[in-house]
Amino acid sequence: MKRAYTARQIRDAEAPLLAAGVPLMSRAATALAHHTAAALRRLRGRVPGSSVTLLVGTGNNGGDALYAGAYLRKMGVAVTAIQIFDRLHPEGEAKLRRAGGRIQRWSATMHPADVVIDAILGIGIEQAYLRPAAARALAWAQACGAYLIAADVPSGMHPDTGEVPADAVAADLTVTFGGLKRGMLLPPGENYCGEIVVADIGLELPEPNLTRLEAVDVASHWPYPDSSSNKYSRGVVGVIAGSTTYPGAAVLTCQGACRAGAGMVRYLGPREVLRQVLHARPEVVGAQGKVQAWVIGAGLDPQVDDGQHAKARAVLARARVGVVDAGALDLIRPGERYTDNIVLTPHATEAARLASILGHPLSAAAVAERPGAVASLLAQMTGATVLLKGATTVIAPGSDPQHLITQADATPFLATAGAGDVLAGVIGTLLAAGVDGPRAAVLGAMLHGTAAKIASRGGIAPIVAEDVARELPAALAALTGEGA
Repeated sequence: MKRAYTARQIRDAEAPLLAAGVPLMSRAATALAHHTAAALRRLRGRVPGSSVTLLVGTGNNGGDALYAGAYLRKMGVAVTAIQIFDRLHPEGEAKLRRAGGRIQRWSATMHPADVVIDAILGIGIEQAYLRPAAARALAWAQACGAYLIAADVPSGMHPDTGEVPADAVAADLTVTFGGLKRGMLLPPGENYCGEIVVADIGLELPEPNLTRLEAVDVASHWPYPDSSSNKYSRGVVGVIAGSTTYPGAAVLTCQGACRAGAGMVRYLGPREVLRQVLHARPEVVGAQGKVQAWVIGAGLDPQVDDGQHAKARAVLARARVGVVDAGALDLIRPGERYTDNIVLTPHATEAARLASILGHPLSAAAVAERPGAVASLLAQMTGATVLLKGATTVIAPGSDPQHLITQADATPFLATAGAGDVLAGVIGTLLAAGVDGPRAAVLGAMLHGTAAKIASRGGIAPIVAEDVARELPAALAALTGEGA
């Protein structure tokens, strides 16, 4: 499992060590120099005789880079520090000068180095922002094609929210100190970090503020059946999805639930839609009965009175376990409270619409800028687990909205019609098997994304939603080490 922390958590962990005189800057600088040297070996085949440019701000982040530059000088690297603002970290400046490093002001006529280290801004910023001088220097580094290493965080990226300014520049590698920062696992910030390595500098860290499961974690959390299992103990999923206008949504939701391992799937909907569901999945039961988790909303048509909205509204009023997707999200009203075992699965546009229904008007663009904050807001207002769909899935439990889970297991080819319907069915299966809402959401996202990668041949071929459903068993085998 990956664990990420807020800037305050990192600073609070540093404070007692700094008070005790522990040389944290030296530790961070040593790690930064080590990973820079490794990058030089990959790029140039050697370290001595290569060159590194440091883009240095005024704070401790700049100090880390200046100390790292001094260590790199001892390895035979030509090091030039570019002073971006009006001053430098004094001890770091002195150390680099003593080691024979050069310090100068930025100029557009500078020659590029083999590696540029971005150490302009660290985790102390209050908003995603770059001053013009910093933006110009980073744009130069990008234009000259140098390999860019970010010290701790890419400059301008908010360490907690992942927000980035319009003029931010993506790093090739980020060497982060002490622990992952929350924004590194949130969009859009994670797209600016490149490869991330965590340098251990000896911090005693608290419980993380954000987590991300990895494949090795799946086997211990998946609800495998045993020799005593039957279709009811494995879980019965009830589906209210699709309409005469959008029958495919019902088919795909049922496909997702069946392929993810539901003991039984019951479909409630128009007879003509049921016929299509049974044609695709003859094991689906088209009658009322015992249901352990509901999946409602995909493919409901507000323009057609086929009874689906009434069914969904009735289930939403009484269900304690289930998935609320697509059209059913519009049935949620201010003041209604749910539990973690109700999972809301909006995409950005639906999240904006739901927030507006609940009295917090947002645009889809605003959701994309701060998906973590929006997922937390919706979870706080409803009490439900919120799974905000996107290139990175963001999950916020209603019982602890500020603790986020993010997953980035998919391929861009998953952005295709009906893929969310399959995901809703997968999560419904996990809920019906007794998995709690937040865990069902994250496991469902992992399985769904992995199935999409398999279907798209590692992310290189286009897919349709049915391809994703078909590969769900193979994806589970791959995640748990029993297959591909």
